[in-house]
Amino acid sequence: MEKKELITRRRCQTDRRTIYAELTEAGYAFIEEIFPEHKQIITEATAGLTEEEMKQAITLLKKVGLYAKEHF
Repeated sequence: MEKKELITRRRCQTDRRTIYAELTEAGYAFIEEIFPEHKQIITEATAGLTEEEMKQAITLLKKVGLYAKEHF
């Protein structure tokens, strides 16, 4: 993404071990371009779920995301 100039890297001012990835203007434009189709695909993929299944899916996906954030 950096080679495509969609993000830039920025070092943390208080912890030099930390590097932040920030979207560039081109990155924001790319997200705005692809997000509507992504949203539509997710909507269609989850259309067969009941309201209770949707709540379960949301809970599980949040759990997966938090685990990934801590371990990767």
